[in-house]
Amino acid sequence: MQNILPRQVIFLAFSLLLVVCGYLFLQRAPYGRAIFDFIFVQDGAYRISLGQVPHIDFFSPIGSLTLYLAKWGEALFPHSNAFVSLHIMTWLVLLPVFMALVPRFRSHTEFGCALLLLALITLVPMTLDQTHLSEISYFATYNRFATALLLLAGLWYMLPKSRFDAILLAYLLGLLFFLKITAFLVVCGILLASVILGRSRWTIILGGICLFWSLLLGLELQSGFISSYINDIHSMLSVNQGGAVYKLFYTAFTYWLAGSIVAFIGLAALARLLVFRKGRAFRWSAIITDEAYAIDTVLLMAAAFMAESQNTGGLGLIAGIACLFGAAAWERHKVTSALLLAATLFPVADMVVHRGMKVLVREKQPAIEQKLDVLIPGTRVPLPTDEGGQFFGQLIEQQRDRIRALQTDRFFLTYDPTSNAPAVNLAQLYAILDAARIFREKGLGDTVQSTTTIAFSDPFGRLLGLTPAKHTTLVMDIGRTLPEPSIEEARAYLASADGVFADLCNVTDMNITPYYLAALEQDFKKTHLNSCWDFYARRGE
Repeated sequence: MQNILPRQVIFLAFSLLLVVCGYLFLQRAPYGRAIFDFIFVQDGAYRISLGQVPHIDFFSPIGSLTLYLAKWGEALFPHSNAFVSLHIMTWLVLLPVFMALVPRFRSHTEFGCALLLLALITLVPMTLDQTHLSEISYFATYNRFATALLLLAGLWYMLPKSRFDAILLAYLLGLLFFLKITAFLVVCGILLASVILGRSRWTIILGGICLFWSLLLGLELQSGFISSYINDIHSMLSVNQGGAVYKLFYTAFTYWLAGSIVAFIGLAALARLLVFRKGRAFRWSAIITDEAYAIDTVLLMAAAFMAESQNTGGLGLIAGIACLFGAAAWERHKVTSALLLAATLFPVADMVVHRGMKVLVREKQPAIEQKLDVLIPGTRVPLPTDEGGQFFGQLIEQQRDRIRALQTDRFFLTYDPTSNAPAVNLAQLYAILDAARIFREKGLGDTVQSTTTIAFSDPFGRLLGLTPAKHTTLVMDIGRTLPEPSIEEARAYLASADGVFADLCNVTDMNITPYYLAALEQDFKKTHLNSCWDFYARRGE
């Protein structure tokens, strides 16, 4: 107990320090990339605060846990930036899992490395990709949290087991199920492998699954929440056909070095089986014991690869590093383990250092007027991005059709991670703020009961204090979250809305408004707000 207690105390102290620092000292966060991904998370949290239930009252392409964490974070840390409070809440829900694993580490070094690795994954908002941008990434934050849980699942697989692990696994599966379903399925594969390979007793896995299913059954009987969630998943799968093979090849191409080392480890183990065991009796248990290092490495790295190919985390194969927490990794395979660690961890560490230094230089001077405080309080826009946003705002207003033509010809101004993306997104946000101001001045919200927005995400409900229409979606992305609608389907989608904000300035191939224009003109009366937004109020009977 003398060796165990200090680690738990250190972990608790470290966790509390992160929470206190986040709340007291990080009340402002830098503006960053893919900001509209965070806006739809805030929209979901806002809907929940109004009593709406994800998957029942509105369609969500992501698990509801992120939305609830965002809501709880704003409630518990009202003076902190909402993006910071979301990370704080995620760190808090990960505490029970890591706390249960703390006594199982063989040394203080192992414990410290695992703690720092978990903090790096959970708290540093940057992603691995080919870009010159220095901004932090708001892109799909829930993916980063899924990567953290995948790391914890890998650590559980590698470390000694406890008789109470059924409770731990039920909690872990619950978090993953309501966070990201693809990562949940990957972890289910790890649990199955742990039984087949003798890393865990089947009774522990069965107990965890039974507790997890009891949770799902209780939620389903109480509210029908689970069946609604499954329906949303099914809808996404039916729309999102194709692309999986491309993502797998892209991930393999991007992380070829770590993948090559893992392949070498696996092939070396296979060669030993075919050559050195030739003529000997086949004993599965002996093979599992002798080749445990290779089996565990291939399994956990493959799990990280499968999860990453589904856009989990944007941190490469870092979750697979859990395979190096086995005793054999640093006793009999030091060189191979060191190479694998460097190939997996260096890209992430290099990104954090280089982009962190760029942020300190490029974003040192803030914009004179922090306009985004109205939409996302505590968001710090740097002066160069602010000036770029104003420039692109004028360019989109004056040359919208020309920009669309350029992007059709594959000269991209707006797609992340192109260098212009943050400034273009900022220009769109400034247009939203201006449209909201005009909406208030004209008193258009006085007779509107519920609204929706024809755009990727809906900032207006939260910004103007309006009630989002039920049975609408958090993310409108034709071909990913919604199928291409007919006029009748467009009218059905807008049926619960009294007012509709229509985006005019989307210059990408994701321009959604034309799909709904006929339905809007048929059932609604248009009011022009600015060059980027129109508002449609439903016609009286």
